[in-house]
Amino acid sequence: MTDSALNVILAELKTMGSQGPEPEALGLRIKQLVGQYRLLFERSSTIGNLLQNAWSTGAPYEWVENHTDRLQKVSYGDVKRVANEYMDMFD
Repeated sequence: MTDSALNVILAELKTMGSQGPEPEALGLRIKQLVGQYRLLFERSSTIGNLLQNAWSTGAPYEWVENHTDRLQKVSYGDVKRVANEYMDMFD
């Protein structure tokens, strides 16, 4: 990754931390992620991979089943908080 790419990423994190995401953009992104995740369940090999990852990381299997519920609960404040946590690493 180039220095200019890192600068763009850091600038975006600063914006997310100070202003937060645009509510409409956040809603659309969450819908996109939920849709993509649900499409993963069309292939048994992908389901196996998700369950294997849960097992290998010690996550409960319910995490695989309830992932979309958790995504849909992400709020504007969550995005700002996490962006600020990442920015604090660079101060």
